[in-house]
Parts: sequence; C-alpha cells; structure tokens
Amino acid sequence: TTKRGTFGGLWGYVEIWFPWPLSNRAMVVKCETLDCLEERGALLIELLSGDYEEGKLPTTAEQCPRLWVKNLTKIVPLPPKPDGTPRSQFTLFCETDFQTPLTPKFLINFILKVMAPVVYSQVKELLESSFGGNSQFRSRMEDTPEMYGAIKESVEKYQSAEAKRQRELL
Repeated sequence: TTKRGTFGGLWGYVEIWFPWPLSNRAMVVKCETLDCLEERGALLIELLSGDYEEGKLPTTAEQCPRLWVKNLTKIVPLPPKPDGTPRSQFTLFCETDFQTPLTPKFLINFILKVMAPVVYSQVKELLESSFGGNSQFRSRMEDTPEMYGAIKESVEKYQSAEAKRQRELL
C-alpha cells in the first residue's frame, strides 16, 4: 500500500484490435485501487495513461499508437445472493483519445454496438471462471494479503455495518 486505503500502482499494457483501415491501438495504464467504502460505500479503481519505459513493451508507439485513457470504475459491494454467492455493482466512467483525427462514425458505432457488449461478456466470463477454485488469480490474491487481504477485510467490515444498518431500519 502507498497510503491508507490506496493499493496498487501496477502498470498494464493491452493492444486493442481496430477494424481496417485503422491500425490497432495500445493502452499503457497505471492502476490504483482506492478504498472509499467507509466514506462513499465503494471501491474506486483508477486507470490512467502514462509513460512507461518503451523498451519493456511489446510494441513501440510508432508500431501501435497509444490510446490516452482516463478510467474510473466504481465497485459497490452488494449483499450476497441467498446461496451465498458474492455480488457487486460496477459502474464504469471512461474518457479516451483514440489518436485518430475525426473519428469516423462507423468506428464509434462499432465500439458502442459491437465491442462494448463483447468486452462486457468477456469480463463477466473472466470473473466467473478465473477467480474461483485454484485459479492463478485466486493464488495471487492469497499470496498478496497486504493488498487483497486488506481489501477483503474492508469489504467484510462494510457489509457487516450495512447489514446491521438494514436490520435497524426494520
């Protein structure tokens, strides 16, 4: 952790396929998780574009232009389903510069009507399949208690307080 309630500082690289005649774009982002459960009832995940040592990336900016991204994801823990399955509500805010002057309308339609639903279903499938059982992500979470353990404790504390508050309202 860098300061109370802030976790991460991890860098990520992803290349995004774009339809012809455009070239693919890459995102190089730094990710931080902010624990705002006590104050706002949510975790915030911030992805911001930044400069990273080009020699360590799979492509150069000339080979694959960089997207400029400012992304904030709000995660609100919800009460579990009756069978105990955890639930969360995700809200995504994103501002992006595609590095394409006069972005064609077909590209905007493609992103909103084709890519967004595909990305949503891929993320949903990833969450359902990759974080349970003996997955590499489950192992990573267990091996990094200073980050994931602290977030888990904070979520459990928040959910306990919310359940108590709900019982008091009845």
